[in-house]
Amino acid sequence: DITSAKSAVKVNGMLHLSKEGRLTDGSLTGRADISEDFLHRLFGIRKDNAAKLLLDGTVNIALDGESKKPRFTVDLKTDSTFSLEALLELLKVKSDVSGKVAVKGKITGTFPELSGKGTAELHDGILGGFHLSGAQGDVIYGDRKFLLKNITAYAYNGEIKGVGTLTLPHADYTVDADATGISSPEFFKFIKWEPPFPAGKLNGNFHL
Repeated sequence: DITSAKSAVKVNGMLHLSKEGRLTDGSLTGRADISEDFLHRLFGIRKDNAAKLLLDGTVNIALDGESKKPRFTVDLKTDSTFSLEALLELLKVKSDVSGKVAVKGKITGTFPELSGKGTAELHDGILGGFHLSGAQGDVIYGDRKFLLKNITAYAYNGEIKGVGTLTLPHADYTVDADATGISSPEFFKFIKWEPPFPAGKLNGNFHL
């Protein structure tokens, strides 16, 4: 068991080393509660007071046949909160995407080719200047792309329902959604247009 910087790791299993002391293979089962301070120290990313990563499951280790380096295959459950800014910084992606995210689901695969599936909630999000006060729905990750399904979001005093994608490494995103009750002055300010008619509510389909 390891406890450091408000984080705790509890694991059981076995690791095998070569005569030179290099990791060759093994299997670990356990739970990790990782704090924002530990992430800051380990990866040098900005401190994120909202970050709390919980991982529970197994990690199997085997040598890659060509590189002879250990490869890590995971089967983990997660119930975590973090900021999009910290995630993109960790992935070395620059983007005008921000917000606080809570994710509950499962992560599988061999690093770095991981996949995941679960539910997510976004609070105080900004996508290229488009402000979302909140959102929730299903999230699927694979091939460096996040697919957001069955999304219900709230923006500019209205409601938005649809699907979206976020593709790495450049954080390119798409949104295809139906909106109801959107405040027209705030939305037109977002698209930088001053309409020649009074303020009102917007309904319809839009793409970003």
